[in-house]
Formats: sequence, C-alpha cells, structure tokens
Amino acid sequence: MFDRLREAMRIAQPDSHQGLNDAGDADISTIKARVTQFRHSQDVEALSATNLAYRNMVKQIDKYWTRLFADPLEVTTEAGALTLQPQRTNNMLEQFFRDLKRNGRKRTGNQSLTKTLKSMVAATPLVKNLDHPEYLQILLNGRANLAERFSEIDIVQVRNAFAETQEETQRYPRRMAKVFRIPHLPKQLNKNPPNQSLNSKSNQTLRS
Repeated sequence: MFDRLREAMRIAQPDSHQGLNDAGDADISTIKARVTQFRHSQDVEALSATNLAYRNMVKQIDKYWTRLFADPLEVTTEAGALTLQPQRTNNMLEQFFRDLKRNGRKRTGNQSLTKTLKSMVAATPLVKNLDHPEYLQILLNGRANLAERFSEIDIVQVRNAFAETQEETQRYPRRMAKVFRIPHLPKQLNKNPPNQSLNSKSNQTLRS
C-alpha cells in the first residue's frame, strides 16, 4: 500500500536506488489525479474504516491536501510577472545541502562545516546553477566562456570579499581562550605522550 502511495506521489520509485535524491518524473496535475484516485479507492476507504494506521494515513493526506497540491503563485517583480509553483516537500533544498556538505568535506577533510558555511560568501551556492545551460547562457551575457565573463569583474571587489571571509574563518572559538591561558601549554604538550592527557588543571580547563 505504501508503494502504491509513493508511486502515485512520485516521491521516489519503489525500485529506485537513489533514495531521497530521487526527484520523481511527473507534474503536479498528474500527481494530484493519481493521489486522488488512491485516496478515494475502495480498498483504502475500507482499510481506513477498520485500521488505525490507515486511518492516520488518510488523515495526514487530507490535512495537507491543499499544501501538497497548491495552485501556482503569481508574483510581481521588477522584471515582470512570474509564476511560481510551491514545492510539496523540501527535498530539493535537502539534496542541495547534502551535496554542498559532501563537496566541502572532500575538499577540506573536515567533518564539521559550520564555520565554512557561516563565512561563505552569500552568493556562493549560486555556483550550482552553472549545471543548468539556460542559467549559464544568462550569466555569460553573450560572452564565449566563463573566463571571458570573469575578466570583466572588478578585482578589488573580489579581493575585499575574500579578505572579509578570511578574517571570519581565522577567528578562534570563544572557549579556546581558556586553553590559551594554560601556563606553559606547549611544554606540557611536549612532556606528555600523545595518549596521555595533560595535568589535572589543564584537563579541567579543557573540559570546561
């Protein structure tokens, strides 16, 4: 039954090996028609009348129906009117974030990327749009390639942006100040083998 619902919503195919990275393959109107047929099918109605799990499933579908299949939004911008289709889930953003973290860990070797993400230049994630030919053509603005387009960028602005980022990434966490105040810390580290801890005072400071 779950596979039937998943197939109707095209969240992911039952035989797909892409997991949460499965983007589906149908438009909203087609999905809505399939889910409507599933929701009001005789077997689903019968099971929801006698089984609590199925009753809760139907309740969730009904509760979020208008959000699952919201009509497109008409938005007025400086460039003119735009039509936006609300996303049923945040899968697209989650896929993007997972890809961003995976690439960052491969590049830096760090498990935690909190500092990197906080200090990242605001428009950096837009680089992912270069995978789309239409976006790339807009960005090139008639130029032959990215190198030619980049040659028009003001180098002073680029250097200033990187300088601000560098300053942010070189800041130490506040709690590291306690470690820096430990008397003769380098000597203590040299005296103790790698598998042994520092003296009790140093350990207490590090733990705090």
